[in-house]
Formats: sequence, C-alpha cells, structure tokens
Amino acid sequence: MSKMLNLDEFAKPKKSVTFRGKTYEVNDMTVEVFVQLTAASAKISDDASFADQLKATLEMIKLYIPTMEQETLDSMSFDQVTVLAQFVRGEVAAAEEGAPVAEAPEGAEAKKA
Repeated sequence: MSKMLNLDEFAKPKKSVTFRGKTYEVNDMTVEVFVQLTAASAKISDDASFADQLKATLEMIKLYIPTMEQETLDSMSFDQVTVLAQFVRGEVAAAEEGAPVAEAPEGAEAKKA
C-alpha cells in the first residue's frame, strides 16, 4: 500500500478585500513572496523614515494583492492601509458577512458625537 500526501488539504481558505466596491483576491504567502519580503525587510533599517516604512508596507501589500493598482493604495487612508497590511499578514481575522474587521479605537465614537 502506497502513501500519498495531498498538499491541497493544507491550502488556506481564500481571502479577499473589498475597497470602493471592487473585490481583490489576497494571495497566500508563497516561498517567492517570503523571499521578497525578507529582502525588502533587510533594506529597511530601524532608523528608516516613516515615509520609507510606509512605502515598504505598500510594496508588501502589492506582493499579496498584485491586482490592486498603486493609485488605489495611494487613495486609502492611513487607517485603511494599516488594517489591510495586518489582514494580508494574517494578524487580523476575516470579517464575517461584510462587517468591518477592526473595531474603532476607544473614544472614537465619542469624538464623532
């Protein structure tokens, strides 16, 4: 009797992101993406400017969502970019039934009132 390993069983469920009515598929982290992220991280030093860190974050997002245009990323708010980066890295769980993934920080609702 031979044994068989079905790698498809290890595939994660597909993730997607919707922004301004358009849905983008989020790719899994592949070996290629890991190597590119590692190389990009090595280029950013601890004393890199905030702008350089943000640029690196946008480049990282593009590795996960290659179909998202740069203009789309540039039009996002800082909060949207932050939660998107967390989502593609798997640090924020997927929302169910279209609910937002992240809750507003404490006091955010009070400021709106």
